[in-house]
Parts: sequence; structure tokens; C-alpha cells
Amino acid sequence: MSRQERGRRQRMYLLSAAESPDGEWRTRVRGSSGRDYDVVMGSSRRTCSCPDFAFRRQACKHLYFLQ
Repeated sequence: MSRQERGRRQRMYLLSAAESPDGEWRTRVRGSSGRDYDVVMGSSRRTCSCPDFAFRRQACKHLYFLQ
């Protein structure tokens, strides 16, 4: 299953979301494993604190979950 599919199909929860003054959304997502990750989405950057994003530096299932 691709990361996009996992982002759409696996059970994840948006725990919090706040827009920063620079227009980025800073969120906390509970992943399917039960761990919480910090996800930042803005016009110029998208990051996640999960190990998959740290290793690959590409969109992970948590970013796809928020799209």
C-alpha cells in the first residue's frame, strides 16, 4: 500500500491545529501506531516529525492524511 493510500485508509487523528503568523499550519497527528507527530504545512514547506519523513525527506502518510 502506498503512503497516499495509508494516509487515506489508516486510522489517524488530528489532535490539534493552529495557524502561525507566517501562514503555516502547525498540527499534531496521532498516527496509526498510537504515536503523536508534529506536522507543519505551509506554502513553502511541509515537514513531519515521524521517522519516515526524517529518513526520506518526502511526503509521509501523516502529510497525506492532512491533504
